[in-house]
Amino acid sequence: MQNKWFERHLNWSMILGWILAVPLGWAMAFIAGICWATAILLFNVENPSEQQLETVGVAVFLITATVFSLAVTIWACIQKGRSWCWALLYPVPFGWIVLLALENRRTNPASGLPPVAPPNADI
Repeated sequence: MQNKWFERHLNWSMILGWILAVPLGWAMAFIAGICWATAILLFNVENPSEQQLETVGVAVFLITATVFSLAVTIWACIQKGRSWCWALLYPVPFGWIVLLALENRRTNPASGLPPVAPPNADI
């Protein structure tokens, strides 16, 4: 059975997920802005101040980027055979280095089965 690329390259998958979180966050903030503008036009909602619009846009960006990057990190930790709690190191300064340095405990990450020791491992 052939492994998927993202499951074979877990560190690269985390890095790509962290990078993609930024444009995804901006896209969601843009969509939220369009929804707000539509609500103003259709439902005669009072016009918000520019500061309110910026605050909502930044909040949507931060929430989306944080949730997406944490989801990718938790997925990678589970695929490495580690507890999802390791993902809590992501917001810690330089905690992402520890996440990249974690050894993959699974010998068959694509199977979704619990970790299996190699046949020549000393027990």
